[in-house]
Amino acid sequence: MDAEKSFQRGTVLLQLNGKLAARPNRYSVQVGRGKHLMPDGESCVWQFLNHSCQPNAAVMGRRLVAIREIAAGDEVTFNYNCNEYDMDSPFRCRCGHCDGVLVRGFRYLNAADRERLGPYVAAHVRQEQNEATPAALAVHA
Repeated sequence: MDAEKSFQRGTVLLQLNGKLAARPNRYSVQVGRGKHLMPDGESCVWQFLNHSCQPNAAVMGRRLVAIREIAAGDEVTFNYNCNEYDMDSPFRCRCGHCDGVLVRGFRYLNAADRERLGPYVAAHVRQEQNEATPAALAVHA
């Protein structure tokens, strides 16, 4: 989805609406532990946002917020790993800022990548990571 006008850092770009579900699918956005927002009709333009390893927006709660300036015509993107602990449908990244990493969710990132995402990682994702058992982490490393 391309920006129709320019936005300053901190601007709320849109409110994420939709139906809540307990399980994710390839079109959902995780908004809490066991809470996945599903697109519900044409008003859910957020469903067309792409992942980027160097995004210009972040999902904060149920809002999409610019995390750096966005020029008119720029593609609006966010890093899926910041909101998804364990993705339903992993995929190879084609953002152009990486070498095609496999996007699978926060639980699969190494410590350096987790640190790099910093303040944009959702609280529910950090909580799931903190509560994961060593055995579960080893299986999915």
